[in-house]
Amino acid sequence: MKAARAVEDPAERLKHYTAAAQILLKELPIIYISHRQWIYAFNTKVEGFTPYPDGLIRPQGIVVK
Repeated sequence: MKAARAVEDPAERLKHYTAAAQILLKELPIIYISHRQWIYAFNTKVEGFTPYPDGLIRPQGIVVK
């Protein structure tokens, strides 16, 4: 993918993208094509919150001052 992005010639890019597609089809990895936008609202006294892509709230490190 990096090699394809570095080339300007469309024919050369196609070769790189074709090679990448063949690897993906062979290995069949999980490819996430979208994700939810999670919106969180907190009081200004809340500190230490870290959002995670799965949307679960993990209370470790959260402090109310």
